[in-house]
Amino acid sequence: MSNKSNKTHTIVVLSDGQTWNTLSGCSILVIDDRQFDDLCNDRIDAGDLTPITEIGLADHTPPAYDEEIDLDGSEGN
Repeated sequence: MSNKSNKTHTIVVLSDGQTWNTLSGCSILVIDDRQFDDLCNDRIDAGDLTPITEIGLADHTPPAYDEEIDLDGSEGN
């Protein structure tokens, strides 16, 4: 498989090796044991948790460029 594009994407892959998502919008949550039990037994959805601590993730990967950038303005003169 040839990768001709320089564009990159940052993703998170879960431990099952199948589930993934783009990084932006994902969170790492610290929850208490009661909420964990409720989550495991489908009594609460992950989006309804009240975390003790939450780390919100975002993709800050600089964009890739397919062409060189003319920094000194000499190209085309």
